Amino acid sequence: MGLDSAADAQLLEAACVNFQTAVRAHLKIEKQGEVIDEPIISRDTGQIIGHRSKKNPWVAIRDHAQRLLLSFCSEFGLSPSARTRLNITAPSHSDADIEALLNGPMLTDDEKQKMHQ
Repeated sequence: MGLDSAADAQLLEAACVNFQTAVRAHLKIEKQGEVIDEPIISRDTGQIIGHRSKKNPWVAIRDHAQRLLLSFCSEFGLSPSARTRLNITAPSHSDADIEALLNGPMLTDDEKQKMHQ
């Protein structure tokens, strides 16, 4: 559709990094839970005297990465509501173009033989 641009490559890379971060954080949360126990250490003895529950820091990391990713998706028309705002004219293809694509390069008998060896 002619919408891609080399200038968008860095934004696409950032979206991929945020997706990776969100997945990594999600896996940590699955393993550790959304709430984790933190030891309470005595100032006097340095010994653990109890535990308190706190929100897993990976939750905030995942949420932030997901917000950035959703922002990217909205900006690039990758959500249902964002697609309604796009003004796109689909490229026209002739029947000959489509037929050429469907009947494109065929393997020779020799190439077929080599594939089966």
